[in-house]
Amino acid sequence: GSVTTHVLSNAPCPVVIVRERQQDEEQPFVGPVVVGVDHGDSSFGALAYAFDYASRNGRELVVVQAWSAHELTDNAEIITIDAAQRALAETLEPLHGAYPHVSVVTVAVCDSPVNALLDWADRAELLVVGSRGRGYFAGILLGSVSAAVAHQSPASVAVIR
Repeated sequence: GSVTTHVLSNAPCPVVIVRERQQDEEQPFVGPVVVGVDHGDSSFGALAYAFDYASRNGRELVVVQAWSAHELTDNAEIITIDAAQRALAETLEPLHGAYPHVSVVTVAVCDSPVNALLDWADRAELLVVGSRGRGYFAGILLGSVSAAVAHQSPASVAVIR
């Protein structure tokens, strides 16, 4: 709602929206930590948060990088699944070195970032996204992917500025 949007847009710190899951008392819901990353360095805060959470809670980490078809025409370089996987491996190397016991799965897909993250939301214990927004008001507005995931995900969501 409007309060969540206001807090997410204005908080200078990470914000976590906690959602309750229907679960059996004898077997509580346990799922992976899923983090969305983009093609730049702006995802490092979200990655660091996700690695730390996965480490402290003994969870698998799923790193999802998605790009939409229109990005292929906007970029001079064509993005391929193999190139994205290699770039993800390089990006994750320092954090994986700091958290060697965290099991990491990487997913690179040509799809809307919102769709790709929400595809994982039913299985995730926590979805982690950054919030940088794009354009003139990037510093004060919640990014469109972060906003959509925060409002639509059945999993708890951490938005990291």
